[in-house]
Amino acid sequence: MHVLPVPLSRPLKFDDIKAADLLRETVHIRIMKTVCLVLIALAFATAVSAESLLYKTCKQFVFLESLEKKDGSCGKKYTEEQKRKCIYFEEHAKGPFPDRFSEVAIVTGLIHCEYLKCQLTEEYCERNKATFDRLSPQKQ
Repeated sequence: MHVLPVPLSRPLKFDDIKAADLLRETVHIRIMKTVCLVLIALAFATAVSAESLLYKTCKQFVFLESLEKKDGSCGKKYTEEQKRKCIYFEEHAKGPFPDRFSEVAIVTGLIHCEYLKCQLTEEYCERNKATFDRLSPQKQ
């Protein structure tokens, strides 16, 4: 494909070339600023992702619970069957655990129970953060 030259309405002057160079520099500066912002965002995302999966899950359930409190449906999913499961998790939470995966399953179940009972709080997540971090796959 050939590009046909477009005739100029007037000949290029030095000021036109200087303006084009200035525009090009401005575009390059904007691109560099954007690249820097993206790199800063990636660094922040990497730092945030250092939090354990269980801790993030706990925080997400706190958020979901707050939404359910607003619409009045909080705690309505806590059935008799769920209550039996929660009692099981609470009894087995004291350990000992046969392996790490069993402990992760029990801790996940406890988070879910607190959510179902509409009792999960930010404080619960913070209070158990050390356990969540210890069980994190990143700590293996």
